[in-house]
Amino acid sequence: MQLLVLLFVGLDASAQEKKTLSPADYDRWYGFHHTTLSSDGQWLHYIVENPKGEDTLVVRKVNGSWKQIELGGAKGQFSPRSDWFVFMKKNQLYYQSLVTGSKDSLAGIDGFFFSKGGTHLIGERKKEKELVFIHLATAKLQVIASVASCLLSLDRSQLALVQRSENRMLLSLLHFSEAIHVNKIADFDGIISGLAWNTRGNGLAFFESVSPANESEASHVVHYLTFKRQRVPKIILQQSSERLPSDFQVPQSRLFFSTDDGQLFFDVMDRRDNAVPPNGVLVWSSQAKVLPPPKAEKMISRYLMCWHLRPNTFVLVNDEEHPLVVPATSGKHALVIDKAAYLPHFEHQGIYVDVYLQDLKTGGKKLIVQKINNEKNHIHISPQGNYITWFADKNWWIYDVLFDKSRCLTCFTNTNFNDLDYDRPGSFLPNDKPHWTIDDKAILLTDFYDVWLFSPDGKSRKRLTNGFRTQGQFRLFDDRLTMSVRENLFQYQAQAYNLEQGIILKEVNRQTLAEGISVYQAHKGLQTIVTVEDKIDSFQQAGDTFVYNLSDFDKSPELVVHKANRPYGNVVQRSNAHQKEYHWGKSALIHYTANEATLKGALFYPANYNPEKEYPMVVKIYERMSFLLRKYVKPSSYSTIGFNVTNYTQAGYFVLLPDIAYTVNKPGESALECVLAAVEKAVGSASIDAKNIGLFGHSFAGFEVSYIATESHRFKTIVSGSGWHDLVGTYLSTDDYGESNIWRFDTQQLRITAPYYSTEFLTNSPVLKAYQISTPMLLWSGTEDLRVNWRNSVAMQFALWRLGKPSTLLLYPKEGHVLEERQHQYDLSIKTLEWYNHYLKGEPKPEWVE
Repeated sequence: MQLLVLLFVGLDASAQEKKTLSPADYDRWYGFHHTTLSSDGQWLHYIVENPKGEDTLVVRKVNGSWKQIELGGAKGQFSPRSDWFVFMKKNQLYYQSLVTGSKDSLAGIDGFFFSKGGTHLIGERKKEKELVFIHLATAKLQVIASVASCLLSLDRSQLALVQRSENRMLLSLLHFSEAIHVNKIADFDGIISGLAWNTRGNGLAFFESVSPANESEASHVVHYLTFKRQRVPKIILQQSSERLPSDFQVPQSRLFFSTDDGQLFFDVMDRRDNAVPPNGVLVWSSQAKVLPPPKAEKMISRYLMCWHLRPNTFVLVNDEEHPLVVPATSGKHALVIDKAAYLPHFEHQGIYVDVYLQDLKTGGKKLIVQKINNEKNHIHISPQGNYITWFADKNWWIYDVLFDKSRCLTCFTNTNFNDLDYDRPGSFLPNDKPHWTIDDKAILLTDFYDVWLFSPDGKSRKRLTNGFRTQGQFRLFDDRLTMSVRENLFQYQAQAYNLEQGIILKEVNRQTLAEGISVYQAHKGLQTIVTVEDKIDSFQQAGDTFVYNLSDFDKSPELVVHKANRPYGNVVQRSNAHQKEYHWGKSALIHYTANEATLKGALFYPANYNPEKEYPMVVKIYERMSFLLRKYVKPSSYSTIGFNVTNYTQAGYFVLLPDIAYTVNKPGESALECVLAAVEKAVGSASIDAKNIGLFGHSFAGFEVSYIATESHRFKTIVSGSGWHDLVGTYLSTDDYGESNIWRFDTQQLRITAPYYSTEFLTNSPVLKAYQISTPMLLWSGTEDLRVNWRNSVAMQFALWRLGKPSTLLLYPKEGHVLEERQHQYDLSIKTLEWYNHYLKGEPKPEWVE
């Protein structure tokens, strides 16, 4: 019980003298997560971390002081009607009435789920292959054995069961009533897997394994059953994929229906694609469109098949010519993404495609638009499949499938729909992806500041927010998005929202980084819920009740319950109350101009700051970093990159996180100019020891800090982790996906479009200018890092060693781009701090350096 007192009450240190935080204290810090608000907005549950033992589950009433604490509780969930709360503790399932307070449990449970309306709670015993049904109103239990798999219908009113009986697989259905009745509808010889319900809940699809004599690996047949929804279901149609052309083999993979249940989609493999190059030799030809060549000379290994259930015909959705195809949810047509005309990548920056509309009945394709950007958020198909949108020439365009017409939606709107901060090569980036309202009636688009509502025909448009007046950037806030069987199609599919129920919008002020949350409803307009000089996370809504986390660099996260139309919320849970026992740092914004841009930096002050004293500073860089101004960082000796802002402020350092604006073909020079400007501004703003400033960078920033080391002596020491040092070698090599690194230069972070043998290219490569370095450098990498190949760091260390420059390289075995092993995280964190302490504070040189 002592632990709970520490977690939820905390120690009163107001009368105590504040202490200096030491690494021995770090494991006192904790947070909370998995916050869930009940559907009626009356109940709340969350998990409180315990750094020294089991986490604690908390369930509480939103209004009032009632609270229940369960040490070791996990996987909490409210019933659909908010009348029950269920959670796990080890393999024990607990279910408690929120109406009467009664509580019961069931042993040996691995997981659980609710039926429609929460009438039944179903517990899973995976080892025993059992399902336990609990009728919550009567507490009656019923067990069904030999369950191989199961799946709820989309409305949760039915359950499909696959059971094993001797050498047969039984497919059954059950409806939820006080007494559970299992109704067998079919049986099969092969193993049944991959259950999928149709939208109406009157049809099922699944795989049955088969083993043809001429194949070593099992293939599958896809079955589809449709039945009358009644107490005893009756099959009215049974079909299978046996009419599929013999060239295709069905693997166990995706299986999903169109929204009208007329089409069923699944993956197939072409039996002819299994050819292996003679002697395993791969041929890399200068005439190839793609290097390295795809295995077995194939662009794709799996194809998507569309099965028109009536009249029982099959259409191949994609093929070798057009491998990337996104079927509309309606199942009538598909979005075809064709990049073949723009290969090899280096000739067209690797980002352009043509877009076609494919008729999924005939397989015919119609060209919609040519040479548009295929990067993230650029191309989408509307939720109902009625429209295709794309971003080009700084504007949003739309194609109307029904009327076969294209138009520019935003061309005559006097605002910027491209991200004005984006400075990578290539075309412009949109501020956000498009979102739709229900039934494709309207589209939500985002300019640099505000969210707009457009009609698809372009005849009406409305600005929903007013960020352009206050320099507040509004963005749709939704952390409920989930992946599905259509996961590899996800980036092209837009989400639909109900404007009557409302959309949640997050606002961040461009000047102060203050944050706010608003709700827009069609009948009420925009309603501001909260605006604070804090960071807002994990926002949830149920009716007029809102729940969110508030934090700042010097404020440990608080869980807040906020009622609509009230100016302030109530804090129901604070974390780390003991923080008040310790000296703590603070954060502040600095503003500066560099590379023809107005920029910001986040400056973090040492704990127990005394303006009469000068402190060393570490500058940590990576493109734009000022957005981390209000991020609360728990102190920890375990970091995947060896750096923790709070640790350094506690150790008596300033930490600066500046923004960098880039010029194409000058990434290193851009970083140098912006970082030096930020440093000078910071030195003039606080008591920073200008002679003892260090620099830190990881990944792309590992390249930047190495470049800065070749051009400036401003920093007393530099740490570069997993960085690009040899740009020519990087350009002419592959990444961790086995793909050419050229795209990283042409359109991404490295921002060099000049030829790899040009002056612009060579002067940005740190290893070629290592002779100009005089600053002591600490390099580190993981020996399995292929994202930024670890041999970059080896090459740089060889260069510095040969030149007699002070440097040390740390190589962590079996680690990738960031460190995963805790002992390695600890080692790097300690060594990095010791390195800075030696060079910036004059402490003795660590033994490991020699």
